[in-house]
Amino acid sequence: MRVLALIVLFGGLGASKAARLNISDLELGLIVATCLPALAHMPGHGRWYQCIARSSSEISYTLYLTHFPLLSLLAFSTLAPTRLAPNIVGYGVMLGFVTLALLWAVLLYQLFESRTDRLYRAVSRLL
Repeated sequence: MRVLALIVLFGGLGASKAARLNISDLELGLIVATCLPALAHMPGHGRWYQCIARSSSEISYTLYLTHFPLLSLLAFSTLAPTRLAPNIVGYGVMLGFVTLALLWAVLLYQLFESRTDRLYRAVSRLL
């Protein structure tokens, strides 16, 4: 059942990218939704994977909110008006930018978002 769900999922994703097959977002969403129960019951991938998945999911919203302003600031203040060539230097600079965006998101998560539950409980007790 799980293998069939993965085949249907990846087949639907592949078909959505094929120019000849015009699959709408709704149809692709239905394919993914149909496969979710089978995918949710797949076995775990071990402690190491769970640790990385949990950590990255905790910072995902902070990363979503902060990556574009930070990367824009970095690009406009350090690179403009030049362009990076697609070579080892350019890839290194982009990897550095991505690393800084991730570290920035972790820092902001630790300073603010990680304390949200504690603050919510304190305010709830007061009200």
